[in-house]
Amino acid sequence: MAKDDFFRDLDSWGILSQNDIRLLLCYLLKSIGGPVHRDVIVSAAAQQGIANYYELRNTLESLISLENITAEEDVLSLTEKGLAALETLEVTLSPALRERTVSMALSLLRRNRIQEENKVSIEQTGRGYLVHCSIEDQGGPLFSLSLFVADRMQADLVKERFLSRPEELYTTNLELLAGN
Repeated sequence: MAKDDFFRDLDSWGILSQNDIRLLLCYLLKSIGGPVHRDVIVSAAAQQGIANYYELRNTLESLISLENITAEEDVLSLTEKGLAALETLEVTLSPALRERTVSMALSLLRRNRIQEENKVSIEQTGRGYLVHCSIEDQGGPLFSLSLFVADRMQADLVKERFLSRPEELYTTNLELLAGN
């Protein structure tokens, strides 16, 4: 079944109520153990099929207004009130849902780390797009690459593929260029 961010993957998570989605988002924040940018949570949860993009945004706004989470400059954190509510209600989540949520949290942490250490920018030129990819280490560039592609779809694909396996790209190029 093809996933689409605008429709729920019902085979994967089942039909979730608004309260289930609230609990899963709070559980996700608890599992991560620290603040996370709103867009990262929404896109990851939508890609996993928890709910569609708009449901997730609305649910987050509801959690903020209920003071279960805070959003400072779009960075989300679980509040003491949210943690207390979660500790009372998390037993209503099935072990399978909790396990999948923790797995998603670990994936989110990896994705956050990759996005912090690896930068990608897309520049439109007269003939197409130039994708600039770089791997940074200790605040400075370790590896950089610019690639010309014909259209935006290819540019986005290069960006996603670079961010999915930057270590492999670096090691392969190092081996080719340094002869190790």
